Amino acid sequence: MPHEHAATDERLSLPGVLPRESAGPGTRRDSSDDRRGRRAARSQYRVAVVAVVVVATTAATVLFGGYRPWHVGSRAPAFQESVTVPYWNLAAGSQALVAHQRVVTGASPWIYAVDDRGGVISQTPVTSTGRVSDALARLEKAGIPLMPTVSNAWAGSWSRERVARIIDDPGLRARHVKALVDLASQHGFDGVDIDYEEMLAQDRAAFTAFIQQLATALHAKHKKLAVDVFAKTTNRGYDQRNVAQDYAALGAAADQIRIMAYDWHWSSSAAGPVAPVDWVGSVLRYAVTQIPRGKIILGVPTYGYDWVGTSGQLVSWVQAFELSRRHKAVVHWDNQFQSPWFTYTSATGRRHTVWFENAYSSSAKIALARSMRVGGVYLWLVGNEDDLIWKQLGPSGSASATAGGRT
Repeated sequence: MPHEHAATDERLSLPGVLPRESAGPGTRRDSSDDRRGRRAARSQYRVAVVAVVVVATTAATVLFGGYRPWHVGSRAPAFQESVTVPYWNLAAGSQALVAHQRVVTGASPWIYAVDDRGGVISQTPVTSTGRVSDALARLEKAGIPLMPTVSNAWAGSWSRERVARIIDDPGLRARHVKALVDLASQHGFDGVDIDYEEMLAQDRAAFTAFIQQLATALHAKHKKLAVDVFAKTTNRGYDQRNVAQDYAALGAAADQIRIMAYDWHWSSSAAGPVAPVDWVGSVLRYAVTQIPRGKIILGVPTYGYDWVGTSGQLVSWVQAFELSRRHKAVVHWDNQFQSPWFTYTSATGRRHTVWFENAYSSSAKIALARSMRVGGVYLWLVGNEDDLIWKQLGPSGSASATAGGRT
């Protein structure tokens, strides 16, 4: 997301979405031998940041005083820990989920989109129907509750016009609500997760009315509704996308409000942390004044960017780790932002700066969510994540985060 002092017309190419190119996170799954090799090499990689464990687990208390540290006393009873699995990463993402099914409470396969007449269609141009079915079957067999994500993204871009036309027309809106309820009912999903992005300030009232109508219809069928929103620290936020989303009204209607608290720095910004914990804290402190705490689900990223100047390429944790090892780069830890970073010079002489997320930075944000007693967190996304992030989830998450050095 843009800084507060940035121009208000700045846009991410796909806010909250990682691209499909082969260089993006989650597009390659390594062999077990490769992963064992990385684990062995990580012992040296983590020496430089081993002290971060203590810093990360106390970050919320230090930065956001007044809240009980999450690792003290009993764990909040209904803390949700879910994962978003996008269509371009279904195989690796679903495999990672099944492997760690005991520490997650749900998953949102991002496989559906709204069509221009209010229906719901699968992202089949990118992912074959067979692969979607296989992934869903794998997750369902593992007993993982599913709330699939429905978006207004198609062919690599967001379609604000498509959604605006539907929510402004009572007939099309009713048709779309029915299509979403039918999707949840016919497939036995727990509910649906709505991720409609790039809306304008003028869409605020209609979008709120749509969410209220959808929530009523889903609840009548004993289904749940989640709504993805951009992070902001005021009602106005940073630009029109924020104005279009009425935190209070959406929070009153939906069961979950999933805050996309990432991309503070992004692919066309200057290099910097993807989700600095001090900014995330500001976002949550505003959110709890508008939305019931138990409905707030904090988005925790697992990726990073490799910048040359103001041009950044998405990298997964695996790719960031391998870049640092290949270039013998020293990985630094920023105490204020609770995030790792490093620099290197390519073979062509270009200087790169990489900020990324790992289990340490993720644990700081998960700790913050627990300390502020919100409803939970979701990971965006898994497949090539730092595999130690899973130790921060589940009933034993607090113990693993305070156990001392992870080498």
